[in-house]
Amino acid sequence: QRSQVSIDKEPELNAYKARLLLGVKYINKSSVNARFISYKNENKDIQALVKTVSSLLNCSERNGLTVALSYVINAYDGKKSNIKTIMEDETKREEFAVKVMQYYMDERIYLLRALKDILILATDKKENNDSEMQFYQNFRDQLKAANIEKQLVEQFLFLSKADVPTLEANGKLMIKEWSAKWALQYLSELNILLDIMAYYFDVECPPNDIVNQFIDALKVIKFGTQLPYRFFLEYSSDACSLQDKICYASGLILLRMLGISCLREFCDGSAARLSGPFGSANISKELQKMFKELGNQTPVSPIILAWVTKCCVDDNDPTPQNTIELYNKRAQKADVFGFIGNIVKSDWFIEDYVWKSIVYDLISASAMVFNDESFADTETIIRLLVRCIADKISWSLYKPGRRNTMALLLFTLRNRFPFDHELYFDVLTKIASTSDNNALEVYNILEHATTYAEVLPSPRSGQIQCISEDGTMWKQLEDKMIYPQAMEHPFNFKISKGTVGKMMLQGEPVISWTVEYSTWKLFILEMDICLSQLQDQSIAISKLPIINYVTKIIKLVRIMLDSSWKLFDTLSAFVSRTFALLERCHYFKPWPPSDLITECISCVSTIIKYEPLQAFKDLIHTRFMPYSINDININPSSFDGGSVGSVILAYEKQARYYSMTISFLTLVRESLRSINYRNNIKGNDTPTISIYDFQTDLIATINFVAIHIFTDLHRWNFSDPGEQEQIGLLCLEIVDNALHSDLDIKLTTTRNLISMSSYFAQIIRKSDECIVKLINILSAGTSIVRNYQPSERNIKPALILKSTLSIILRIYELTSSFKSANVAGGSNEKETEIYVLPGGEHDRLLLSCSSYLFCRWNPELLILSLNLFKNLCLNVPMSIYANLGQDAETLRDLLISHLRMKDTDLKVKEAILELLIVIMQTQPGLVVSLLNLEVPEQNEIMKSNRTSNVRFNDMSCLSFVTQLLRDHSETLQSSGTIDSSPSYQLLCLSVELLYYVWKDHRILALDALRAIPNFWNHLAALLRILPMQSSEEIGYHVKASAYTLQIMAIELSLLSGPKISTLDNSVKAIFVDAFKKSTELIAGNLLKGTAMECEGDFELTLSDFEVDKASHVLTLLKSWRTFTVIISKVDGIDIDNTTKLDTLSKIIECLDYQLSRESINAYISVAYELSCLLDIMINLWSSHLGKSAELFIEKLISVMLHGIKSDVGLPDVIKPQLFTALISLFQNVRNSKNNQLKDETFFDLTNIVCEAIQRYNFPPFRRNEQKKPKGEIFKDRTKNTRSNLQVLTSKEYKESVDKAKTKKSRLPIASTYLLCEIIQLHVNLEALLPTLMEHNVVQTLLKFMEFSFQQVDGAELIEAALCLFIQMTKKTAAAAESLVLNGVSKYLCLDFPQNYTLPILDSWSTKKDTAVYAGETKLKKKSGHKSEWRRTWRLGISLMSILLGISRHNFLTDAFNFVGVHYERMEKVLASVRYNQSLESLQEAEEIMNFLFQLAHFETKWQFDLPIVFNKMQISIMSLCRSCTILLSRSQLLHYMVKHRSPEKKPGTNTSHLPISSNLKTVTFSKEADEDQMSPEIRTLFEKVQICLVSILCKGLSALRQFSPDLTYLITENNIERLDCKPMLLLSYNAPAAEDDGPVSFGTMLACQTMALTLLNKLDYHRSTLLKSPNNQSLNASVNSDSSHKSKLRSALLYILENCQVLIMSQALLYLRHSDVSNNDKQMLRWELSTELGNFLNGVSRYFTRGGSHSSPRHADASMVSSNSLSLSFSTTPKKDDSINNSKTWTTNTSGQSPRKLGIRFADSSDQKFFHIMDTIVHRMLNRTNTTS
Repeated sequence: QRSQVSIDKEPELNAYKARLLLGVKYINKSSVNARFISYKNENKDIQALVKTVSSLLNCSERNGLTVALSYVINAYDGKKSNIKTIMEDETKREEFAVKVMQYYMDERIYLLRALKDILILATDKKENNDSEMQFYQNFRDQLKAANIEKQLVEQFLFLSKADVPTLEANGKLMIKEWSAKWALQYLSELNILLDIMAYYFDVECPPNDIVNQFIDALKVIKFGTQLPYRFFLEYSSDACSLQDKICYASGLILLRMLGISCLREFCDGSAARLSGPFGSANISKELQKMFKELGNQTPVSPIILAWVTKCCVDDNDPTPQNTIELYNKRAQKADVFGFIGNIVKSDWFIEDYVWKSIVYDLISASAMVFNDESFADTETIIRLLVRCIADKISWSLYKPGRRNTMALLLFTLRNRFPFDHELYFDVLTKIASTSDNNALEVYNILEHATTYAEVLPSPRSGQIQCISEDGTMWKQLEDKMIYPQAMEHPFNFKISKGTVGKMMLQGEPVISWTVEYSTWKLFILEMDICLSQLQDQSIAISKLPIINYVTKIIKLVRIMLDSSWKLFDTLSAFVSRTFALLERCHYFKPWPPSDLITECISCVSTIIKYEPLQAFKDLIHTRFMPYSINDININPSSFDGGSVGSVILAYEKQARYYSMTISFLTLVRESLRSINYRNNIKGNDTPTISIYDFQTDLIATINFVAIHIFTDLHRWNFSDPGEQEQIGLLCLEIVDNALHSDLDIKLTTTRNLISMSSYFAQIIRKSDECIVKLINILSAGTSIVRNYQPSERNIKPALILKSTLSIILRIYELTSSFKSANVAGGSNEKETEIYVLPGGEHDRLLLSCSSYLFCRWNPELLILSLNLFKNLCLNVPMSIYANLGQDAETLRDLLISHLRMKDTDLKVKEAILELLIVIMQTQPGLVVSLLNLEVPEQNEIMKSNRTSNVRFNDMSCLSFVTQLLRDHSETLQSSGTIDSSPSYQLLCLSVELLYYVWKDHRILALDALRAIPNFWNHLAALLRILPMQSSEEIGYHVKASAYTLQIMAIELSLLSGPKISTLDNSVKAIFVDAFKKSTELIAGNLLKGTAMECEGDFELTLSDFEVDKASHVLTLLKSWRTFTVIISKVDGIDIDNTTKLDTLSKIIECLDYQLSRESINAYISVAYELSCLLDIMINLWSSHLGKSAELFIEKLISVMLHGIKSDVGLPDVIKPQLFTALISLFQNVRNSKNNQLKDETFFDLTNIVCEAIQRYNFPPFRRNEQKKPKGEIFKDRTKNTRSNLQVLTSKEYKESVDKAKTKKSRLPIASTYLLCEIIQLHVNLEALLPTLMEHNVVQTLLKFMEFSFQQVDGAELIEAALCLFIQMTKKTAAAAESLVLNGVSKYLCLDFPQNYTLPILDSWSTKKDTAVYAGETKLKKKSGHKSEWRRTWRLGISLMSILLGISRHNFLTDAFNFVGVHYERMEKVLASVRYNQSLESLQEAEEIMNFLFQLAHFETKWQFDLPIVFNKMQISIMSLCRSCTILLSRSQLLHYMVKHRSPEKKPGTNTSHLPISSNLKTVTFSKEADEDQMSPEIRTLFEKVQICLVSILCKGLSALRQFSPDLTYLITENNIERLDCKPMLLLSYNAPAAEDDGPVSFGTMLACQTMALTLLNKLDYHRSTLLKSPNNQSLNASVNSDSSHKSKLRSALLYILENCQVLIMSQALLYLRHSDVSNNDKQMLRWELSTELGNFLNGVSRYFTRGGSHSSPRHADASMVSSNSLSLSFSTTPKKDDSINNSKTWTTNTSGQSPRKLGIRFADSSDQKFFHIMDTIVHRMLNRTNTTS
């Protein structure tokens, strides 16, 4: 096996040159390494072992120790830790010594085979290119210079005289069985040594002294017949064949050494003189001595023949003529040609051309010298020469015009054709098989035939006449047809009258007529005659001679087509008749001729290699092959075996000869290979014939092989065991090819495509018998896998095992792919768990597979075993560690030993690392064994200052990986190149293994790795250079760099927080340097158009990668993104601002390059990852941008403009990330308050964003989206080469789909928010409005909203659109007008009720409320999107409020429609404030009150159009005010409810659009007895709830003021009966209780104003005293930092006081002026209000006296006039409807009482005038004594 090892050939061969020269003599007692060993006292066990081994091997102790150590390192299959135990036990030690001896015997064989392969590679031009052949030729010259000829002969002598170890000489372990094995070993070594000598001496002849030494050796052993150890051999076929080869081959070697080729050239005239040892005068004497000593032994006869020939042609030879004749007779008497005939029939002779060339030279030379009949008959000579024809000597077989033995004999055969056709056919067939030119020459010979030979007819017939005296010349007297029975055939010809013929004297009388004809036409004629005779049932056609003749014809046609396909058109007539013979094979009686059918099948196999589709289609039409009879996709057994099935099952099984079966299976195998190959290379050509035309018949044929042949093969009887092996091998290869086929087949039921490999995988999975048969083969092979010695003649067992492993491996791979396809198609994961093997066969397969891991003689078999073991770990739900038991450690040591050995095949190492990676992911039990960590005991830890020094053993996978990285790093540092390092795939797999150690957080392993000196330096070395190798190796290097960055990222995440301080500064510097290097590698070179600096003068850019190599770049880019994000978040590692800005600039430049390149579609994923990284990094580093933010904005806009101008445009997939990054940059510019962006920047960006919104295809995921068929998904998965054997679960698949949907739907959202930022930052929205109108942004967003209301996750887009509309309306009234005209209200009216949900109830609410809530709430959307829809609903209300405030009457109808649709929702939300204090509910209530406050200004119109809604809203507002009053006046109750509420708001919920909450969020005014015990979280939430309640109460009182009659009107108008207005407040004066649920009374308003005054006093007290509280220092600091918040809160509380005063007074005057109210009620009203209001005004007076200031919010045009003309203005109060003539400014005369007396409690200042007026009203209008006014 020629392994692909990861070593340089030249130093390896030089290191082993001495061993190759000495060969089997390298280790013996006389070798140079036989020196004495000095043992120590403690090594007595080793000394005993070495003595035992040296005694068994018959060598010195040092050599015995060398062999024993070599065995331990390279071939020991047990645990390394058990060796010490073996040394101590004598029995085990002896068994160990015997295994060492067996290993030594194998190594001797391998050493000789290595030398043989080197010599073959030096001469084999077919398998090697010229440079490699020249390399081995140079090494052969080095061996020659070291006198290898002498060494070879000495080894021959050594093995010829070797002593077999015996019990007496070598100890008790050397039993008779081992002595026999040693004797057989010597025979095997002699056979290989003879092959080596044949290949070496084939090039040049050795010196005479070497020849003489070899002759002496042959004399001793008498050509192998007198070997000294022949008596130890047990009789067996192997021993006999080995002895025979020594007997035959030793003489041929002597002929080659003598120069037989030079003799042949001298005889045929090619050489002018005789050279070589045959040209020496002394050689004849030596040979004659040998002839005399050996006597008349047969093996010496070929040498005698060659010497006699030499003497006859060499004029300088002094040998007498009589001596020559004597030895010639001696050779003839010894039957020299019979002996040579036995040689050419040997298996070893057929396989090697060197032996053929020796025999050919001998016979050719002797035949040219001896022409008489006494020498040998012509037929014998020709048959021997035909056996010698080979490719390497075909040039001398037939050369017209040259004096050549073969040419002369061929001429004789032509004259005897067709009478003597068999030998002629054999010669032509052999010549045609040698080369293309020879095949054409054979065609020409047969096309232009000049003679026709037949048996001499009887002269009495009168047809012929003798015309010569000697009777040799004859004349044809009349025309004669060749085949009279085929008179009408166009190719039948005649021998014309007068034709002359010559009689052949040898043998039977035959006459050769001189006639010209085409032999090919004659062949066609004879095949047609054969076909016509098949129709006659009375003729036993199988017994006719024509059958054999047609068989020869078809064989010749097959050989010629195989050698030269150019002859196909010329020989197509034979091809069609071959198919006809197969079609009519059932006509053959009494049985079909096996040779003819076999040859026809072989001919079709040859045709299928070149024209597979057409040939197989024609073959199917003959019904010779199996064919389907029903739907084979449903029932795999629904097929007919065809003619071939009948022949095999009915005839060959009985005859026990299976030539047709073997040919049929070969045909099926070649058909699969050729069809698959043609399918892969067809390219753009459309074939005229499709595989779908005969797919069912092809499947039926393969099913026939699998069901009727393979699974039933053990029941067949065989006369030749080799046929059973061959049939089994062919069946396995057919199934293997079917499983690896890329062909697609159509299912007849669904017409969907499915790969052939997946189809047959399912068939085999369902066939338990087939699976068990495969496992039985593997189980049987475990007995030979360790000790098997493959050879050229014994390769079938290895091929059978290889095919079996490949089949099972492919089934597992396809099962994994099928499972992945089902998961991707939406199937349940449990339904896709397909168990391949029945019963407990998994365990047996696992044990068998683990045994194959010990295979050392075949790397391909070992790789297949490793891959199968890997798939078992992935797909079989079992613990491999539990099944292996104690063998787990043995397996570990074996794998690690393979990795550590330098001469292990590189592919094997890669397969082992892939297996280890899979084990790290799937087998936790084996992971511990593979890591093999040594953890010190507790006392050792105490001694080492409590630090655990964990380290890994030498037999740890980490040991090899770290050593590999260390060697790679040291090579880089020393030479700057990595030529001597292992492959990049090996490095990549090593780093991937380390990645899974970090990913799984193997703490002890991580500690051991971190403790390795310079570990991070070695790992980071992968980031610094790219290889000067192929693109595939560059891909591996890029992947290794990606895993390196992932490891560093995980390491930083593990050491985040306080642990980062434990990291050494040098390691931190390595991480920072890795960040810079990776940034330069990826952003600076790899993703830009600039060339990369690689090793040497090699340059590479991304364009040098193929399209599929972009995946490697993408992997590296993702890893770099992760590493960059994590290292940027770690506090202990600082990256300077220059590096950050430079990184962002490089990312933008790379993105610009990717978007402007031509093949952007191939690298769209790279651009997407860059955009994502840019978005993340801008958000992380926003605080470090400074003035660069504007520069980055301009760069990004330039990038997008370049992308738009490219051929494919700016991809939608990267727009969201770019827009999000721009949003962050705009926010940074806005916060810095230093906007220097140009107007062109705004215009360009606005155009880009508006165009993105306009062109967006919404919705992104439609319900009627067509799903990809599972078959196509499965086909795509099976065509994938690697890599990922991991399978997505159904949950992960759904998450990936949801993620993809989110990416696609982010574009309109990001675009909309970016427009918001542009509008906020640009000073003049009017300049941008034309662009918005041109792209129909408003209409498009409204359409998006319409679709989004129907989507589960559509709230985010609606929210973005509403935010944009709100910003537009705030900037300009034209935007509000546009929204009104486009009907924004209809979307908010009709679609919102389908999506919003009611607030969540608190746990303390009543069961009745809960039941009502549960019964009325119908969730139509997922609960995960509830908060998003509620935020959207609040924004919709806010937009309606703004539009109503701006458009007024133009929007009034839409406002009424909105409140009419949503009044139930509004009513329940306002009522929920009482029992649900979540911020979302309170904020929603606040927005509702904003809208109702605006709508309340149109009270009359509202009450007229929607009276029911008006009444319900009025009652809800009054109840809301009462609830807020109760909660604000009872702080302990509010605190309890906040603490035990059911939270709805999730962390991170955005509430920035709520104005009052955002303005007053840091203010506090409540001080309870237990406030110091509040947690910070509860305190913050409690303060926010208080603020929201105050804000809601302000809005509610403002709305109630609009519903109450104007206070000025009530005071000045005497006829109040004209007002159609009823009082809102009840005549009750008690403060409301927490459980009150009735109408609102005067007591509620009085309690409200008392509460507001109390909070005002507490707010002022908080400012003066609470700052000293240590628990509120941070809060107080925030309050003092912004005094405007406190001022606004104070204004809000004063605003509540003013509104309560006005409401109380207006409602009181309404009662007092109303005629339906009794006097007693009026009197009670005056009494209660005057008392309560008097006390209240006293409290207000005291508040102002202590320093409080009145700053109630007012309009800018509001002012207080003189005391004689009092004016009152209310904040944010627009004018009322014109239908009611109301002005909030009123005037009254103050005569009758002096102003000083009226305002005695208030100062005459502007901030106290309102309360002065209220004091006046209380004293004048509500005086208890004033009953007449």
